[in-house]
Amino acid sequence: MTQGTEEHPVSTIDPDRAAGVDWDAVVVGAGLAGSIAARGLARSGRRVLLVERTAFPRPKVCGCCLGPLGRATLESVDLGHVLDACRARPLESVQLHVGRRPAHVPLRGVVGVSREALDQHLAREAVASGTELLLEARAEPRPDGTVGLQVDGRRFELAARTVLHAGGLRAHDSDGPGHGEDVMVGFGALVPTPGRLRGADRVEMVLDRDGYVGVAPLDDGRMTVASALRTEAIKRTGGPRAVVKRLLHGAGLGELVDETTRFTGVPALRRRRTLVQEDRLLAIGDAASFVEPITGEGMSWALASGAAVVPCAEAVIAHGPGVDHWTTAWRRLMRRRHLRCSIVGSCIRRPALVRAALAVSSILPVMRAPILSGLLGGRESMPEGEPA
Repeated sequence: MTQGTEEHPVSTIDPDRAAGVDWDAVVVGAGLAGSIAARGLARSGRRVLLVERTAFPRPKVCGCCLGPLGRATLESVDLGHVLDACRARPLESVQLHVGRRPAHVPLRGVVGVSREALDQHLAREAVASGTELLLEARAEPRPDGTVGLQVDGRRFELAARTVLHAGGLRAHDSDGPGHGEDVMVGFGALVPTPGRLRGADRVEMVLDRDGYVGVAPLDDGRMTVASALRTEAIKRTGGPRAVVKRLLHGAGLGELVDETTRFTGVPALRRRRTLVQEDRLLAIGDAASFVEPITGEGMSWALASGAAVVPCAEAVIAHGPGVDHWTTAWRRLMRRRHLRCSIVGSCIRRPALVRAALAVSSILPVMRAPILSGLLGGRESMPEGEPA
């Protein structure tokens, strides 16, 4: 099969051929974490298959903001040029809407980048490094290194020395929401940029007791609208579009959403696997654990985990399932970041607390930057060499 056009990667192998290969690694999920991991293993000479259940391009619920951690990760694996290819756009600040007067928060090293474009470029980079790509295939990864595939109603079995599960939020096996529980769920859409906002270099963020909405400009004439909403508010208001429109209207951005706006949803925004490594199966990216990101950390976390898992997967390939380096490596990489973001998320969902912080910062201007940066997860917007 061909590798596809410059715009949309396509399958490079069919399922019949894939079932007959002795794979070193099968990576399930061609998102940020999966493509980075597959490319890294392929560059080290491993036989790698990257499986994705949809075709490109595919919509993603994503704020499309990438900070210094993600940018540093791309540079560390010689993929810094991808952001130029995706026309990443520097974002200089966040306009925080809570109460009557918006607050202005400078950003450092954050860019807006289309998630559709970034996914496609990274998948192409994985293929160019020797990875085989199989699209529109539903995969069931198992701890023993086997993967069940379903393609066009047919079933196939794959075997690999290690399997990386990068299947996103739907891959979780524990602590999802209980029935009727009021949790935060995500919804996102891409909308045309209004004329008055063209050339804007800032993120608009609206906080409310029913949730929050972030709006970021891209360099292709669109804006991404990403939200985290309480399920109770969605039921009470009549749907996610109504909640988002109400929040944006209060910030003077109501025209961004109308009846034609298509929102894509994701499950509850706090998920955790029981095990991030189980025998030959290693979970990465959102499939390992997820805490709702506030200013784009999610993309950076996925990239960082995809790069960090490569030596751990190499150890399993070489020495078998008795080697568990990934659990320790993942905790070192993510635990403190997730904890901080969980605390920030709890603060963000309490507008009265944010207003109080803004009041303090107005009385003590020297406290304004650290208070707002902390509330918005600004510690992730630091040079990667500093402690997290």
